[in-house]
Amino acid sequence: MLGKRSKQASRDGLANGGWIPSASLGLTVVCALVILAIVVQLYGDTRENVDYRCIVDGSPAGVAATENALISARVTLVPMGRLCTWHAANGGVVLDQSGWPLTLVFLGCSALAVAFTTYGALKRYASGLVPLAVLAAFWLGILAYVNV
Repeated sequence: MLGKRSKQASRDGLANGGWIPSASLGLTVVCALVILAIVVQLYGDTRENVDYRCIVDGSPAGVAATENALISARVTLVPMGRLCTWHAANGGVVLDQSGWPLTLVFLGCSALAVAFTTYGALKRYASGLVPLAVLAAFWLGILAYVNV
């Protein structure tokens, strides 16, 4: 009787979505690490002053060799990083954008969090809301940082 009960309990745990709280926790940890990487990248891209970071990090190929080659610099939401606009040597404009790799990873993480949260909501698991709460807090922080 005891053996049947423990086997039944373990089967019910998986059959009723018992893996969702573990997957939700794992996804939250992965998203937290991605968030940390993005915060570090944003800090690296924008520390001191965005204009200063564009100049110090060097201009891309094709930029005019003048002292005032940098037209503008700003922090961007998508991709999460900075956009440096330079005068080109041929008279046009050269754009230098940072942040695409981590932004794409984070958007993938966001899609997974929405999927897990939706599944958790359908099954009525409160733990399914954890990844979405972490992502919402991050997006609100980024929106405040970028001043959108």
